Amino acid sequence: MNEPSFPPFTASPFPTPPRPTAEATFRVRPRVDAADVLPRVALPARNPAALWARVHAEGNPLIDEAGDGGVVLTFVYRQRDDASTTAAVVLDRSQRVEAATCETSALEPLGEGVWALSLRVESPWRGAYAFGASATPAPPRETPDADRLAWWWAAAGNAAPDPHAREQLDAKRSVASAPAATRSAISASYPSEQPVVEPAIPLPDHPGFSVLLPSSAPPAEGWPVVLLLDGDRWLDLGIGAIAAELASAATPFLTLLHQPTDRVTEYTCSQEWVSRATAAICAVGNLWPVTGGAIVAGQSLGGLAAVHAQCAAPDVFAASISQSGSFWWASHDPAAEGARWLTRTIAEHQPRLGSVWLEAGLREHDQAEQSAELAGALAALPQPPRLFSTTFDGGHDWACWRAGLAEALTWALPDPGVTR
Repeated sequence: MNEPSFPPFTASPFPTPPRPTAEATFRVRPRVDAADVLPRVALPARNPAALWARVHAEGNPLIDEAGDGGVVLTFVYRQRDDASTTAAVVLDRSQRVEAATCETSALEPLGEGVWALSLRVESPWRGAYAFGASATPAPPRETPDADRLAWWWAAAGNAAPDPHAREQLDAKRSVASAPAATRSAISASYPSEQPVVEPAIPLPDHPGFSVLLPSSAPPAEGWPVVLLLDGDRWLDLGIGAIAAELASAATPFLTLLHQPTDRVTEYTCSQEWVSRATAAICAVGNLWPVTGGAIVAGQSLGGLAAVHAQCAAPDVFAASISQSGSFWWASHDPAAEGARWLTRTIAEHQPRLGSVWLEAGLREHDQAEQSAELAGALAALPQPPRLFSTTFDGGHDWACWRAGLAEALTWALPDPGVTR
């Protein structure tokens, strides 16, 4: 058995937030008036046969120039039967769900069972979507908001992926990407033709943790370790395919997956969870040849947990990747309401960190602002980390995070042959 590649975990002086003595209450954050409802525009053509022929030739959605530097995405749907229904395109959290969403979701009937909707987006935009159907027409604008929302949620409730999409997200959603969106590391045929990947191996004596091994032999210095939070979701999204793609162009890595049992408790700056994660990484080092300095990556609350884990155990985590991190979190201390606990604590205690990748969507509530604030606090440290802070044109959306993860890992992984 190999000697551990990581030093034993020792508690960092980074403070621990107060934990709740009873069930925690999280207040809904106020929404911001962002321009996140995609505008509806005229269809590029109204001939149903012509539009459907383009879908077969090009895939959904159809992509045309808007004439003002933007892009027109046209979603084309064909009814599976002759039932009298109304079709809708359901954008998965890439636009705010409000009464106006009905007007930018309902497809227009064109005849021959074909429905279509065109939306104007910027060229880097990406979002997950599905097609839903409702037995009733989309309510007019003067309908009470509650009834309009009920219609949208009814359509969303039976939404299904688009079999003609250019890219699939998982078994429930497809992906629409404008031309300048970050290149996806997933083949357009995923998941129907995903590469053969060995199943995740449960990590002995560490519940919730499992391992995906690279297909190639380890280099002399060992594999880097990438800890992915919300591991089951990443298995659905094709992390094995992403790892295989990156291995051919960058550094093969061992993937350690964590599936939380209580996400809100474990991923809100929990020192107890950090201790379990570092113990799992040490166990990995006992079982497989790995390098020191793991990478931890998470999304939403997982993004908060990733940066906190690096602050609490910088000797274990050389890099953190946060996608749409929930840096609004204010700890369980009622007196700290409104404070962004992690950002404030980093500024006060000045941890020494390795590399930090931060990204957030321009069409989310306020994650981009919070991420930029954290980036500013990190950059102002006496010994600032290697830092990459960016935004993407999209929402709180796994389609955006999957595309961004490959780029973030390429940035965070060591160059081949370099030992940390």
